[in-house]
Amino acid sequence: MLCIDIGKFNEISDDIAAGDTVLREMGERIRSKLRAHDFAARRSIEEFAVALVDIGDLAEVMAFADRLIDALRRPINVADKEFVCTASVGIALAPSDGDNAAMLRHADIALTRAKADGGQRMRCFEPGMDKAAPAAADDRA
Repeated sequence: MLCIDIGKFNEISDDIAAGDTVLREMGERIRSKLRAHDFAARRSIEEFAVALVDIGDLAEVMAFADRLIDALRRPINVADKEFVCTASVGIALAPSDGDNAAMLRHADIALTRAKADGGQRMRCFEPGMDKAAPAAADDRA
């Protein structure tokens, strides 16, 4: 399970038309990286969740996340303006990080840590992160 935050979106969202176009493009870029049995969902204005099904190991997850981040960082042109977004990613793995509901919560906690560490990075959930996570992360999961 991956939770993804689109960074620098606040700079874009002031222009509603551009913000909508950028979000649609981000969704398409995420969808284009999924395999047939994976799925993605938008969680909030600038956050998405991705469930990777039947993935081999952490290295495969990290390779997918690298490809995804590269795609999300490509510039987007809207009305003769170029927008560049960043991405922070939180990762939780089954079965070590729990079942479906726990994995989403744990990926969200790892995302919160990635953003707290400066953003534009990936973090895997580690035991103990949930003790240090802010209450806001628990409220979204």
